[in-house]
Amino acid sequence: MALWAGLCAVAVAGTGPATAGERIPGPPPAGLQQALEQSVADGFPGAVAYARRGERESRLAAGLADTATGERARPDQRFRIASNTKSFVSAVLLQLEGEGRLSLDDSVEKWLPGVVRGNGNDGRAIAVRQLLSHTSGIYDPTTEPAFFAPYLERHQWGHVYPPREVVARAVRHKPLFAPGTGWSYSNTNYLLAGLVIEAVTHRAASVEIQRRVLAPLGLKDTSFPLTDPDIHGPHLHGYDLSGRDVTRFSPSYAGRRAP
Repeated sequence: MALWAGLCAVAVAGTGPATAGERIPGPPPAGLQQALEQSVADGFPGAVAYARRGERESRLAAGLADTATGERARPDQRFRIASNTKSFVSAVLLQLEGEGRLSLDDSVEKWLPGVVRGNGNDGRAIAVRQLLSHTSGIYDPTTEPAFFAPYLERHQWGHVYPPREVVARAVRHKPLFAPGTGWSYSNTNYLLAGLVIEAVTHRAASVEIQRRVLAPLGLKDTSFPLTDPDIHGPHLHGYDLSGRDVTRFSPSYAGRRAP
């Protein structure tokens, strides 16, 4: 599914993070506002950006948050960060390895017995690190238009895809290549990585991400939705390539589910 959404750009430089109370407004990097405006000129409805150098930060916006109402984009509006959550999942797994609770060389089968099996898929041959590096060869069913039919065709915006259902759909296909012999971006990899977190910690991946990443970094305005199709509060809208508003949909297919 291709989406046009409010584009987010982030630039951070400096020797270390400052707390929210220490940061003060500063001039934006040269050309950043122009880059946002060019993004809008190129077809994005709206764009927001955050930049920080040391204790100085800048927040910028361009274009529209909502094309129907003409509401302008603002830097304080919320938006879905989508696959940026993959970095959070990776960070948690790296922490768990650092704590000696797993090894990135562990097989997927060790933590998820029987989950990756059939049609040439074999969790015994796939290492956890290959999930994180997209070198597992596991198929990604979210690349199929039919996968999004509940949302885009039937308008069932609250439709829930449990992660294991997405994985089951993936292993109905042959792997794209033998583990470790190629590279292909697959959302299935990170659904499995989230399930590994749950198998190791006996807690929902969303709970571990909140506890280990969001809270320590002070990301109080960042949430990990489960099945709620709405973005609550002021937010940027997202659109498909025809310009249809597709902001409202359940994020469950990407692994956001109730514990």
